[in-house]
Amino acid sequence: MADFRDCLLSAGLTTLPMVGQFYSWHNWTMGARSLWKRLDRVLGNPAWFAAMPDGQYLCLTIRKSDHSPLILQLQSDNSPAKACFRFDNFLADEPPSFI
Repeated sequence: MADFRDCLLSAGLTTLPMVGQFYSWHNWTMGARSLWKRLDRVLGNPAWFAAMPDGQYLCLTIRKSDHSPLILQLQSDNSPAKACFRFDNFLADEPPSFI
């Protein structure tokens, strides 16, 4: 494991911020033998963080596998949503009125 950490450090890789479930793996046993771990991560280098400053990953709930699905989000969802332009056709049939 130390060799793996050294490899990550020498490559300049660090973990992206995570949202959602903290643990990404479960051994599917109950009781005292139940084990949850954070094994899965998404990594980036400094160039990636500079290009994608809002990058993060979402750790979803485990369904069928013993690992959680991870979704890479390149933009933050905190930005306000753009309003949808809506045009009602019945307005086009009305004569113009000026008040």
